[in-house]
Amino acid sequence: MSAPTATAPVGQTDTDASAPRRPRRKLLFIGIVVAVLLAGAASYVLVLGPDAAADEAVPVVEEGAVIEVGTLTTNLAGTPAQYARVGVALVLSADADQSEVTARFPLVKDAAIAEIGRHAAASLQGEEGLEPLRRGLTERIQAVYPDGEVVRIALTELLVQ
Repeated sequence: MSAPTATAPVGQTDTDASAPRRPRRKLLFIGIVVAVLLAGAASYVLVLGPDAAADEAVPVVEEGAVIEVGTLTTNLAGTPAQYARVGVALVLSADADQSEVTARFPLVKDAAIAEIGRHAAASLQGEEGLEPLRRGLTERIQAVYPDGEVVRIALTELLVQ
């Protein structure tokens, strides 16, 4: 009589029985970990937004008094016949000394005229045209006040002709 032969269960071949099952479990575990990490990253971006970390790093400065510098008239870039009349006001930090700020107004006006003169008349149209002017004026004027007295500038008047 011959020895009984082992039969594989239904749906499993002899080659499946000899294959190790551990690598499949490892791959399944790694796949689950990767999926959880991706889900966490996606929820971070969706809930907090991509700029959340950058927003936390920027300190919030409390705004104080607003001081009117005055109205400046200067030529614009491009044709010399075009000019702009711009009203500028400084938004100070809450702890800024107003007398020290006003003492530097001639430097503020010089910086503002230089910045306004860089822009062409066509570039100052609409809100999207004003934002680069505001940003440029703020950077130049903050350079006049390196101790952080000026938080930002405000445009009180703009006439382009």
